[in-house]
Amino acid sequence: MRLVQLMSVGALAALVPVTGVAQSASIQHLRVSVAATNDEWTPTGFAVSPGDVILIRSAGRVRIGQRMGEVDANGHGSGHQGALTLKIGTGAAVRVGARGFVVAEEAGPVKLRVQDTRYTDNTGTYNVDVIFIPSGAIPAAVDAKP
Repeated sequence: MRLVQLMSVGALAALVPVTGVAQSASIQHLRVSVAATNDEWTPTGFAVSPGDVILIRSAGRVRIGQRMGEVDANGHGSGHQGALTLKIGTGAAVRVGARGFVVAEEAGPVKLRVQDTRYTDNTGTYNVDVIFIPSGAIPAAVDAKP
């Protein structure tokens, strides 16, 4: 499965109006704790369909092993150790970092995890805001007038 990461959360939020009862009623927001010691995927409680948008905002720092020290959800180095990753269903993991979003290309449950290869020597937790925007809540595009 492939996910598409497009632009910053702030840029997307500016594009998706949430005024009006019909649109805002279907947008959902949950806060999920993702422990750096957990080598399993943390469920978010959302299952998505193709075209749905998932926004991620993460706070906190984790310690990855004894040598690397603390990192934020963007991770460290070329391997992005400690980065916050997202997975839909059984698809491939995608690094979302501290701020990002994905557009689902396939259906499935949304899960999060800290990127690492050894979890027993980690500490800390990311507090992650997960905002789910169903594709039906996104209004049709109109041509901009100069």
